[in-house]
Amino acid sequence: MGAILAIELAWSKDFRLIWLECDSSMLCQAFSSFNLIPWSLRGRWRKCIKICKEIEFKVSHIFYKGNHCVDKLALLGFKNKLDFIWYDDLPTIIKLYFFHNMY
Repeated sequence: MGAILAIELAWSKDFRLIWLECDSSMLCQAFSSFNLIPWSLRGRWRKCIKICKEIEFKVSHIFYKGNHCVDKLALLGFKNKLDFIWYDDLPTIIKLYFFHNMY
């Protein structure tokens, strides 16, 4: 569901270049095997796949230990009891990890 929400949000913000990096290899496989998606999500999943075909889209697997940016953001959300927040700029808390991971 997280991937679906991320793709829908990126589409609504008119992003046309998306790279989804996740630590779930099953999610990465789901982009090529529709049967991995639970039936209750298949309608929205079809829409996401359609979106992905209309833009430049890439999905890749990252090992959990290499996903420092997500760990820091999750900790920030947990500590501040946030349901959702959108950053227009890279948050200071993850800048070092982001640039390290980028290279």
